[in-house]
Amino acid sequence: MATVAGCLDIAGATTDAKNAFVDYCSQRGHKVPENWFNKSLWLYKKKGRSPYQFRKFESTVRVHVPFVLNKAEIVNFQKTYDLYYSNLDRSVYYGGICLGYWLVVFTICGLVNWSKFLFPDIFKKLNNPVTNFWRKYISLPAMFHKKKLEQQNILQKFGFLIPSRLESLIVFIFYTMVSVFHTIDADSIPNEKKYNSPFLSRVRIISDRAAIVSTMMMPLIFMFATRNNILQWISGINYGTFVGYHRHTARIMFSLILLHAVGFSVIFGNYFLYMLKESYLKWGLGAITAGGIIMVQSTLYFRRRWYEVFLVGHIILVATWTVGALFHVRSRGYAPFIYPSIAVWLMDRIIRGCRVLLFGFPKAEVSLFSDDTLKVIVSRPKYWKVGSGGGKYAFVYFLKPNWFWQSHPFTIVESIEDPQKIVLFCKVKNGITGSLNLFLNSFPGKSAKINVAIEGPYGNPTPARYADTAVFIAGGNGISGVFSELLHAYTKQTNSQQRLKLIWVIREWKSLFWFYDELHHLKKTNIETTIYITRPNDDNDSTETEKLTMASKKLNGGLIETIKSDLHIDFREYRPVIKNVITEEIEEATRSIAFVCCANHSMVDEIRYQCARNINSNKRVDFYEQIQTFALVFLLVMFLRPLKTYFVKPVRCYSNVREVNRPFTNYGILPYFQRKINSLINPNSESNVLPTPIQTWMLKTLIEKKANIIVRDPMSTGKSTVVLLHALNKSLKKQPRKVKDCEQKLEIDIDSIILVPTDAMVEKYHTHCEKLVSPLPDCVPHELIKHEDGSETITRVPLTVQFISKNNTTTKEVSTGESSSPQVIVTTLSKLCDMYTQTPAMFQNVKFFAIDQLDFFMKGVDMDGDSLIIKNQKGKYKNMLLELLRGLNDRVQFCFISNPPHPHVKVLNEMFLEKEADELSNMDKKIRYVKDPELFELTNIIKRPFEVKHPLSMFTPINPPIDAFFVTCNNGKVRDFQNMFNLPSLDEVKQFMEYFVDHNSSLKNYAKKYHSQKKHKSDAHYVNLIKSITKKFTEKYPEEEEVTVIVPNYVDITKLTKIVTDKVHILPVSQFLASTTTTTTSSNYIIAGIDTLMHQTALSGAEVDGQMNMGVIEPYADLFHVYMWKVLSISKHPPKVVFALDNHGADTARMSQILAFNNISNFLRINKFT
Repeated sequence: MATVAGCLDIAGATTDAKNAFVDYCSQRGHKVPENWFNKSLWLYKKKGRSPYQFRKFESTVRVHVPFVLNKAEIVNFQKTYDLYYSNLDRSVYYGGICLGYWLVVFTICGLVNWSKFLFPDIFKKLNNPVTNFWRKYISLPAMFHKKKLEQQNILQKFGFLIPSRLESLIVFIFYTMVSVFHTIDADSIPNEKKYNSPFLSRVRIISDRAAIVSTMMMPLIFMFATRNNILQWISGINYGTFVGYHRHTARIMFSLILLHAVGFSVIFGNYFLYMLKESYLKWGLGAITAGGIIMVQSTLYFRRRWYEVFLVGHIILVATWTVGALFHVRSRGYAPFIYPSIAVWLMDRIIRGCRVLLFGFPKAEVSLFSDDTLKVIVSRPKYWKVGSGGGKYAFVYFLKPNWFWQSHPFTIVESIEDPQKIVLFCKVKNGITGSLNLFLNSFPGKSAKINVAIEGPYGNPTPARYADTAVFIAGGNGISGVFSELLHAYTKQTNSQQRLKLIWVIREWKSLFWFYDELHHLKKTNIETTIYITRPNDDNDSTETEKLTMASKKLNGGLIETIKSDLHIDFREYRPVIKNVITEEIEEATRSIAFVCCANHSMVDEIRYQCARNINSNKRVDFYEQIQTFALVFLLVMFLRPLKTYFVKPVRCYSNVREVNRPFTNYGILPYFQRKINSLINPNSESNVLPTPIQTWMLKTLIEKKANIIVRDPMSTGKSTVVLLHALNKSLKKQPRKVKDCEQKLEIDIDSIILVPTDAMVEKYHTHCEKLVSPLPDCVPHELIKHEDGSETITRVPLTVQFISKNNTTTKEVSTGESSSPQVIVTTLSKLCDMYTQTPAMFQNVKFFAIDQLDFFMKGVDMDGDSLIIKNQKGKYKNMLLELLRGLNDRVQFCFISNPPHPHVKVLNEMFLEKEADELSNMDKKIRYVKDPELFELTNIIKRPFEVKHPLSMFTPINPPIDAFFVTCNNGKVRDFQNMFNLPSLDEVKQFMEYFVDHNSSLKNYAKKYHSQKKHKSDAHYVNLIKSITKKFTEKYPEEEEVTVIVPNYVDITKLTKIVTDKVHILPVSQFLASTTTTTTSSNYIIAGIDTLMHQTALSGAEVDGQMNMGVIEPYADLFHVYMWKVLSISKHPPKVVFALDNHGADTARMSQILAFNNISNFLRINKFT
């Protein structure tokens, strides 16, 4: 004690220091006398000895006299421990300041938001330059341009959201504050005695501070994430914003913990592994590992794709983090900072559980509407006061074995018919709502009674009701998010001059049906209502029409006209321009106007942007969003999840299941065909041949889903095989019709029709069928004989498939026995139309109708690929086909194989529509036609839904790139076309097209005029062109075996015979399009007249009618373009291609068509030819 007293005397014997020594001894069972210090100090001064006063001093030998230390060393040690212990105190202060910063933020937000409710008149007058500047540039807009709610992407896969500019500023200040706190007061002192290293000293200071500040932030982070957060009520900030703050503060906390861990790893140095034996370090290591996983799995990319997995993992990892952190800091005395975090989490769960129990588990009426809307009607408990304000939502649990552990947010609307009930709405998505969608579709009327549990209500109304004009804007299902607040504003209306308006944007008329009663209620109010229908001509679902008719008995006559007269609502059948809507409403407002919106994210962002732009007007403009950016929320009680795993069979959703290693037989194809395919493709293997990805999709959709399909994937092979297999399968699985007579011959009907454009394709199907069908036994039902003893016998006839070509007089058959009536027919359109005209009864029982290469028919190309423009009969065969489709029965399943439309056609058509919008009577119909002409026409005729398969990319990349040349020929001299050495990007092409449209009063009229004045190049021109290029090509590449020359149809091939050799083959474009790709894949190519071939007139062999529209809406160029690309991409040896221009590329219209090949320019290596 004397030695301690001496040290205290030198360092400063304060009362706290003396008491600390007494407490230290007491904790170890030693009692210290009251006057210990004076006696010990006297003994120290009387008998104390320094190391130099010992005859033989050894540090390991115990001494029995007071030990005198060097005074300077004592001071240095004292300063060293002051440095580190004072840093601990400062760290607590800095952590407190960080918490205080958020307290200040929420206090200011609370004062502002609550003042809007308590003192609305004062805020309506705050329209001065200072407040306008703050609101226009800081508090209202998105961080960058428009996007706040709409997802942004990096590397095209990883999505993220950027908070608003004000929220970003708040977060940025916090980031800066935390960073500054870890750079100030972090210097070491001279003669530091703990590490004897200024660098390690600074590392220890920063590491300790990072740990303490991050630990103090934990309760705040937990509170930000809870649903029952008192800070939401205090500040008036919505839950979505708090979740955003939760993510950013959690990232800061983890960064500090990572800094703490790295710092101590540096300090431990070579002793790191030895120190890991300490239990508190093991707990810390486990916690930081869990935190690192949280940082990765909580990104938007994982949340959006696997939210259920994210949520379960997030809770487990957070629990691991919390427990690890608690045991890591407990021995250091910082556990009190962890306990509030646990308390916040437990309190939130208890409150949520109490809410669910108080609501009870009533039976609700759950309905599904065709607009992907779920509607839940349930009795309301007495304690619920939904009418006290709009903007409410609740989490609904559906008490079914597969779903009881999940919940989903629904917006709340008071029931119009029964005040004792509430109505909840939400849009069908994935997860629980997707399962409900499948479940309700199996019920009549798509409605069922289900027991539910409801947690809520949450959310608050906006101050919009205090504005002189309040405009509530909704998009689609968002109407439920603003309707209740709109009615609340109407019931609380104190100013008779106040103007309330509702704007709802929907796609079709049927979107009104699920909200019809609520809209009908608006007749009793002075609320102005405008509804925009963007697709007014889409068919209305009959089920929804029946529901509407039952809901409103006043309906008579035409449905839509009745709706218009019944609701007294301003209906507008076009897509609104948000900029114009906002501007017009502000102009009509008096002093102040508030916009409240709940719509899709891009629409909300656009409204916010336009409101911010108009803040400088002489009227107060406010914007409020009633949309929460939280993802789907699951979990009732987390410990119930393991029980579900053992006792509940999961629901399989085919749309989310990746089909792997399923043979043909697993899709219902007969085992015989699987064995036959095995022997043809892989005869030496005992394993089953598996379908390709495109075949898998077709089999699953045609057989399992029994859906109609359109396949647009020109690069994938095997589509025709699936069509043939499905047709054969339908006949082989056909059940006989039972008859009462003892013996009756069954009629053999045509089960399937496969329509193809060319005789070559008929032959291709014939070849495939011969390989698959020939050895089959008799299998199709023929006669059913009922015997006297009650037994039945079925005799069967051979399966017969007929192949009928346009130009072949003999009909080919593939049959398992004697020829009989065909069950499957493969033919061209003209032959099929003849059969349909002569014996339409043959088609009454057709079960499957397939068209291979649909786009040939839809673009006016006949059975052999020849253009019908030759006879001025454009559209004749297309109309014949559509007429045939109209005559088929309603039970036919359709399968259409087509090529994707040329991408530049869509660009041109869209600009054409924008340019000539005033000339069009039905704008929305035209737009839908432009986007997908084939699907538009087919669905208008067949009136059934189609599932469409688009390829991931229109063109398959080619590696290595193909050598390409763009040349012109004048007076026998071949020159490179210099403009092609720097092909423009897609954006530049679009700019070029826009320039082209802007500088021509009418693109359509320009095209007509151009084509009417167009003169065909002479045959002599093509003789000189091909001769010059082939000569140069042979000189340049003498080792190449052959080259195929493609010329327009009107060129007389017989005049080109002089230049035809063993290595040079000439094909008219019609023969090229009709040929099979396997017959041309070894050639190099010379495209003679690429600018002519890229026109609609490329296939024409006669003069063009000047009155015809020759190429704006339906150019044939995409047929040539897609087929050419297919040939190039599947070539075994990458060919060399010469693109020869027959008009020097000078004409603007021709140049725009050449640029269409820019789509493949990324895979062309453009070289000089001369």
